[in-house]
Amino acid sequence: NEIKEVNGKIYAPIEAIKVAFNLQIDEKEKTLTVFTLDYLVTWYDAKVKEWGYTGITDLSFENQKAILYNYFIVKKENGLYKIMDNTKKEIVSDKYKTIEFSENTKEFFVTNNLDQVGIINLDGTTSIEPIYNSISVLNKEENLYIVQKDNKYGIVKSGNITIINPEYDSIGCNKISIELDGVKKT
Repeated sequence: NEIKEVNGKIYAPIEAIKVAFNLQIDEKEKTLTVFTLDYLVTWYDAKVKEWGYTGITDLSFENQKAILYNYFIVKKENGLYKIMDNTKKEIVSDKYKTIEFSENTKEFFVTNNLDQVGIINLDGTTSIEPIYNSISVLNKEENLYIVQKDNKYGIVKSGNITIINPEYDSIGCNKISIELDGVKKT
């Protein structure tokens, strides 16, 4: 929604351009530096090792993209993952079996030791408690997710708000209309 095309030209806010092209802009020095994602992964991996970790442990493409937002997923000695930012601040402690960054929603999908899935926001708060067998995005603008629990499906909104209890054998739709906060959404 931030990027617009008008008369064959693309317009985007500077923050979107920085992420899309891995840019560092120094307004004081009037410089613009473009980094490859591979370079950033190598540089920050060394930095994380300096901090006493084994490095950025999951180098899947999605988790590499978290670096562009100044977040790192690192593995602790106990085999569990945690999230840190580029100032060495712990965002989420080492309590998850897996953590996967979603650039689409700017959230972390986490799995606990019971193989239950939940969602953590960039600030470390829990958006959806890890109590489900699976979660998939239904509508990112409305923060709606299809959840599966005990082979039944439902719909949950960020903030652990249950829209449809997970009691159905399947959920699918081409177009959905629901009322949220007194406003009908399609």
